[in-house]
Amino acid sequence: MLIFIAELGFAHHPEDLLMEKTGIILASLVARIADNVWLSLSRPPTFKNLIYNLNIFGELISPA
Repeated sequence: MLIFIAELGFAHHPEDLLMEKTGIILASLVARIADNVWLSLSRPPTFKNLIYNLNIFGELISPA
């Protein structure tokens, strides 16, 4: 939706349109990464994740 609005606003200025599209995509990527970090930190630990994180034997144990 934002890219469509940017195309309407910067139809005759291709350099500005490219900067606007790049900014929109970069902001979306940063928001997605921040969201994933926030959700992974706020999730309560489960028993499987606890065993995976406290792996004292040094073996590869998948949390699934």
